[in-house]
Amino acid sequence: MQIRLDDVWEMLDRCAHGYERRLTDHYYRVTYRDTCYASLPKGPHGKKSGQGAIPAGEVRSMARFFELDPDCVALSFPGLVKRKPPSDPVGPYAEQ
Repeated sequence: MQIRLDDVWEMLDRCAHGYERRLTDHYYRVTYRDTCYASLPKGPHGKKSGQGAIPAGEVRSMARFFELDPDCVALSFPGLVKRKPPSDPVGPYAEQ
C-alpha cells in the first residue's frame, strides 16, 4: 500500500501539532517534541512536489516512533496503527 505525502502532511497537521519537516537530499527529516524521525522517504521522483507516494510501513513506523494517538492516525489511515492492548501486570507488583 502506498500513501501520498500530501496525506501524510495532513495527518501530521492533525495529530502532531507543531511538527517541523526539512527536506534533505534523499529524505524528509520530521521533528516533533524534540525527537527527529530522519528517514521519511521523498517518494519517487516526479514533476509535482508532494505528489509522491511512500510505503505505508514508513508512515506506520513514524507514527509509532512519535507515539501518535492511533485514533487520530486512523482518521487519515484506518487500520494503519493498531492500539496496543493494556499490559497485564504480573509478579509481586500486581494487584491481588
